[in-house]
Parts: sequence; C-alpha cells; structure tokens
Amino acid sequence: MQQRAYFENLDGLRFLAFLTVFFYHASYYFKPKGQTDELFDWIFVILTLNGQGGKLGVAFFFVLSGFLITHLILVERDKPGGFHIGKFYLRRILRIWPLYYISILIGFFIVPFTLESIGLQMASNEGRYLNFFFFLANYDIFVNGYPNPALGVQWSLAIEEQFYIIWPVVFGFLSKRLLPIILPILIGISFAYYSISTSDFLDYHSLAALMFLASGGMLSILARNQKFKSIIANLPKLLIVLIYIVMIVFTYFNQAVFVEMGWSYSGNRGILALTYALFFVFIIAEQNYGLNSPFKLVQLKRLSRWGRELSYGAYLFHMLPILTIYVCVKYFHITFTHYYFWSFTLGALIVTLLLSRLFYLILERPFLKLKTKFSA
Repeated sequence: MQQRAYFENLDGLRFLAFLTVFFYHASYYFKPKGQTDELFDWIFVILTLNGQGGKLGVAFFFVLSGFLITHLILVERDKPGGFHIGKFYLRRILRIWPLYYISILIGFFIVPFTLESIGLQMASNEGRYLNFFFFLANYDIFVNGYPNPALGVQWSLAIEEQFYIIWPVVFGFLSKRLLPIILPILIGISFAYYSISTSDFLDYHSLAALMFLASGGMLSILARNQKFKSIIANLPKLLIVLIYIVMIVFTYFNQAVFVEMGWSYSGNRGILALTYALFFVFIIAEQNYGLNSPFKLVQLKRLSRWGRELSYGAYLFHMLPILTIYVCVKYFHITFTHYYFWSFTLGALIVTLLLSRLFYLILERPFLKLKTKFSA
C-alpha cells in the first residue's frame, strides 16, 4: 500500500515560486521609466527571469498542485476505506476559501473605496463580482480585461479550484490503468490549445493551465513505479547540474534563440509551455527522489518554513503593499529611481511577509487545524 508522504523539499520551492511572481509584479510597478543603468538592467533581468517570472512562477504552482493532489487522491484510494470525495472537498475548502474570499473582499470593496477617497481610480469592478465569487476569475479576464491589481492573481486560484472540482471525480474513481493514458491526452489537448489560440489572454485559460496540472499528475503516477523512482534517485549529479544550467540559460535567452532560428515566438508557445512543464516536473522529481542532488531546499530551514506557512497568503496579498507604495508615490509625485526601486521592493516584500504571517496566525492556522479532522 502506498503511504502518504510529506515532501519536505517542496516547501522551499513554493516560496521560490512566490518570489518569482513577487519580483515580476514589483518590477512592473517600481522600475524607473526612461532611465538607463547597465548593472541595474542586468539585475532586473535576473530577478524577473527575463520578464517571464510571473508566468513561470504560476506555471510551477500548477505543476506542484497537479503532483500533490493526484498523489493524495491515489494514496487515499489505496487505503481500506477508499477515496472519500466529500472529505477531499472539505479539506480543499478549508485550505483555499478563507483567504481567497478575504482577498476578493479587499479587492472589490476596501481597495476601490480607499483609492476613490483620495481621488484615484483603477479598473472597474462592474460585472465581475459573481465571476470572482464562483471561481471564474480567469474567464472574467477574457470578457472584462484585467481587473484592478488587488485582484490580479485570483485568476490562478480560480483555475486551481476548477481543477479541485474535476480532478477527484476523474482520478478518484476511474480505473487506475486508464490514468497513464488519460493524462498524456490531456497534455495533448492543452498543447493543441496553445498551438491554435491567438488570444492575448491565452495563459489565463484553463486549457492552458491543463498542460502543467496534467504534467504534475503524470509525475505522481510515474512516482508510484519503483523503477522510475530508482532512475531519478540514481541520476548523476553532473547530469542534474547540466539540466539546470541548460534550462536557466534557455529561460534568459529563449526569445533570442527563437529569433535566431527564424521561429515565431508567439507561434511556438505550446513548445515553450511543454518544455517548462517537463523542467518543473524534473525539479520536483529530483528534489523529492534524487539521491545525488547538488542541494536540497529543505536545508534552508527558514525558507522552507516560509514556504509552508506564508507562501499562500503572500501570493494572494503581495499586490496590496506593492499597490500601496505605488499609489503613494504617484499621489506625492515622487519620481521612481533605481534607489527607490530597491527600497520599495524590499519594503513591499517585508510588509507582504508580515501581512501573510498575520493572516496565517489569525485565519489560516485555525482552519488548517480544522482541516485535519477530515484527513484521509
């Protein structure tokens, strides 16, 4: 019987994924316009993963969710009592809903009221309320465009919730022999969507996210095979390092590579998505099962703790301090400079961590304790 495992190295990965999203958003709002500084520009490219940090951070979260949720469902299926779909939904509700609904309450009412009181306005919330309430925020973007920044990350939570609704129905009761067939088909469907869609909002569609969710699920199924785990466990350290180097270089130079090859960057988004899905699968597999890993993130105790306790709240609420600083700068007519960029970014990160810690203590932790009562 498969035993439910705690993957301790994934906590640090959660926090690193959050940081990629945070630096992407901070750079968008705080980067000085019309000013050049070669050193700053290089550091800026590194921090934002060449402007792809937001997209890649969210994609990694999707792969991670696909892996963990599929693992939990399959492990529960192996137990004498079998898979209990009602308890599964209750656990997901207690984990996701409290902070999510607090975030949309702030985004829909507190932020607009505060901005209007000082004579500022942002994107209208008109016609969006039900979409966000019923976890359709990603489709709301297709209809109404981008929401105000305080509601700028909830679209990914909407996709996750859609995934949590459908995944247990399929993977909780379907024959296990069909799962290794279904998941590649789902990846293929997502690849086809990437190939034919011309929408500017492509990445916000559930079919786009399916590439990453299904890839994570496929890893969970492969990891139940001892031969596969043995292969990962015995990967040479040099090969692991080489894969990381190649993908890091690819991340910073992929656009230049596409231009050099004469390929359309936008026309090959399916190839890019699949490449990163496989890379993220490799990271999770290597960190969980590799015996020759150059470094295990669990060694960074504080980072792992922040990932375990703060990453969800930090992801949901990091736009609040970023937006607050941005509005204050605009209101008091302060000019963004390179010095202010570092000050504002560091300040926003510290406030984000403090805010997420507060939400963890007063809201998340009590619900997580209640969640254990519905454990498999």
